[in-house]
Order: sequence, then C-alpha cells, then structure tokens
Amino acid sequence: MANLALAHDRTLAPPFHRQLLAVERVGLTVNAGQRRDRHVSVLFVTPWYPTATDPAGGAFCRDAFEAVRAQGHAAHVLHVAPTAGSGSSAHRRARYPSTSRGALLIGIAAGALATLRAIREWRPDVVHAHVSLPLAPGALIAARAFGVPIVLTEHTGPFESLLGNRARAMVVDATLRRMDAICVVSRFLAASVERRVRRRIDIVPNPVDTRLFRRAMRAAPRQDRLLFVGRLAPEKRVDLMLEAIARLSGRLPRLSLRVIGAGSEEASLIRLARTLGIADRVEFSGAMPRERVPEGMAAADLLVLPSDVETFGSVLVEALAAGRPVLATRSGGPIDIVEPSVGGLVSGGDAAELAEAIVAQLDRPWDERALSDYAERWSLDAYAERQVAIYRRLLDG
Repeated sequence: MANLALAHDRTLAPPFHRQLLAVERVGLTVNAGQRRDRHVSVLFVTPWYPTATDPAGGAFCRDAFEAVRAQGHAAHVLHVAPTAGSGSSAHRRARYPSTSRGALLIGIAAGALATLRAIREWRPDVVHAHVSLPLAPGALIAARAFGVPIVLTEHTGPFESLLGNRARAMVVDATLRRMDAICVVSRFLAASVERRVRRRIDIVPNPVDTRLFRRAMRAAPRQDRLLFVGRLAPEKRVDLMLEAIARLSGRLPRLSLRVIGAGSEEASLIRLARTLGIADRVEFSGAMPRERVPEGMAAADLLVLPSDVETFGSVLVEALAAGRPVLATRSGGPIDIVEPSVGGLVSGGDAAELAEAIVAQLDRPWDERALSDYAERWSLDAYAERQVAIYRRLLDG
C-alpha cells in the first residue's frame, strides 16, 4: 500500500508520484483570467452528507454548503461514499464498494474520478474537501489537474485515529503538505494536525443554524430537566450521565434526563438505567428529525455533553441558541465554546464531579436571550465570512 503515498519523496511510489507532479506542472487552469471581485464558485467534496437512512450524518457539511450559498456564492456538493446513493440530497452522488481490502486505494480513486467529472461540469473556482481520508487525496489530484486551488477541512478526532497503518499515515501527511489551505474546527484539532505537518492551520468552527434553534427559545420555570443529544456511542459517555443522576436522586427529586439519539449503546444504556434504579427518570426518545430537536432543547433546563472526545460540539451551540445553558467535559472542542458565562466544564470520566456540576449549573440564574446571542458567533453567516475569506485568500494569492 506504500505506493499510494503522495509525497515529494521520489522513493515513494514513483509512478503515482510522477503522475501527481505532472498534473501539478501542467494544470488546465480553467479559471485563468477570471475576475476575483465576483462571487466565488465552490465544489464541496465530502464522504459525509445527510441521507434518508442517516439524516443527521454530515449535517455540518450541509450547513457549510448552505451558509456559503446563502451569501450569494455558487456552491455544489459532491457526496462520495459507499452509501451516497441512499437518499442523499447532494447535487451529485458517487458510490464505491464498501470493502476493507484495498479501501485506501479505492477511496483515492473514487475521490479522483468523481471530482474530475464534477470540476469538468461545474468549473468551480475552489474545491473544498472534507476529511483527509478517504477522498481528499483523490480530490487533490483532480484539483491539480484542472489548476483549481483546494482547501481541506479536517473534522476527525482524535486525529491520530485516521492514521492507522504506515501507508495511511504517509498518504495523510503528503495530502496535508500539498493542500493550498487546511482548516480545522477547533484549537484541539489544530494542535493534533500541527504535530503532523508544520504549516499554517486555519481554525474555522463548524457552522450552526442558530436561527432554527433561536426560534424555539422561551422562558420556562425550572424543572430540573437534563438533556443529551447525540449518537449513543461509547465515547459519548452517556453511562457517566446516568451514574451522576443516580448519585443525585436523593438531592433532586424532580431530576430527569431525556436522551435524543440512537446508536450501538442504546440497549446497554437502557439496562444500566434499570440497574441504577433510575429508569423512571430517563426517557430514551430515539433519533429525531432535526426540525424537532430545537423544541426538545427549549424544554430542558440544561444540556449535558459528557464525551471523552469532541472535535467541536455543535450540539452545545444549538442548545445555547435555544437559550439553554450547557455543561460539557474538557474533551477538546467544548473548551473553545463553553465559557463560565454560558455553562461549565468538568474533567472527563468522573461521575461525582459531573453530578456536582449539574447541581451548580441548575442553581444558577440564566438569561435566555444572552445565551442565544452568545451562540451567534457560530452562526451560518459567521462561518461563511470566515470560510469565504480563505477562498479569496487563495484566489487573490
């Protein structure tokens, strides 16, 4: 698999290396002579995008596209994934075989071919690839072939989980070196990427449709209602939240938890709630359409995100936009979001500390409008301004 590396080192896969150098030297420069003061045309290339079977998957990619388009820029989405044909709303979908054997090569080839076709059809000023693997190396080859600048946004955390074996690490490192710009969604992720490549990293947080959540904002009497929204996966540590509630059951007789989301841990979490004797305090609502989530947030007193790792934490911003305070672990991205004026941060993995922090946040008085105003720094408009500034920097350079 080492022959897939896109490095400048000529000892790594000479045929592949020469092919990339050739397209870098030649380029088709389809955008030569264009006026830089006009709106930007962007092609988003992503392995994640909402589908009929996973409406929440890659929602941040959809929001990024919507944010850029709302400011008058031309934007198209290319969704390339084994499941990309299952009800994806992207402008173009491309599927490739889901297999562990040769997955790296298949992902690169699929990304290159699909991006080549999309560039030829839409003639973008900029290609914006999401996530280093599996598509970004192929999107890079296609962008170089057409002389189009390319931006990468990395979302994966912990970033080291992308690297896997030596071949994957070499491909990721070489792809990072050759990108025209690299964006990450938090300072936590920036530090991880900078350990792999010494170059400029732009921090552009995920966009949040704050208007959708702000519409649900309302004043309500305290009911000691907690909320979790997200995938029910081991790293989300909903089990820790259940243990904290069990510790508080004597002190806060009204305390309850609503869990919105689905995942591999749902059955075991339901069993744990029964074992802890708090089944009557916990409601598992399952996955929910996005348009119904704001009402769920507005009905809560406090949103809690006890994850081991979060590269950003969009759900925290959503809750704030709905006028609700938040409590999270110091798990990466939340450190950039949660200030003392809007909630609290605790260490990870400690149910006792989490329980005390829940009490402290519930006891505080909150100004719903101030919380919602605070969330606007992550709005769609704020994202578009940051991201389009990077596009223009490349085009004007």
